[in-house]
Amino acid sequence: MPKSVPGKSSTAVIYIGQKRYQELAKQAREISYLSESNIRPSTFLQFLMDEFGEQARTELLRQLLSEKQKE
Repeated sequence: MPKSVPGKSSTAVIYIGQKRYQELAKQAREISYLSESNIRPSTFLQFLMDEFGEQARTELLRQLLSEKQKE
């Protein structure tokens, strides 16, 4: 059994729902077609996280704090 690393999740799979997955797969297929290369939905999602993860975190936090102030 692998040893757990503090701060690291052992889960490599997350649930995003069928509708989001279909959109992710559609975008990956379009990129694959236009670039003439094979881009998997997971590759596209990893790119999004690497390139825009910090921006998304900041925006989500801003929205949540804004909603909390309205309460």
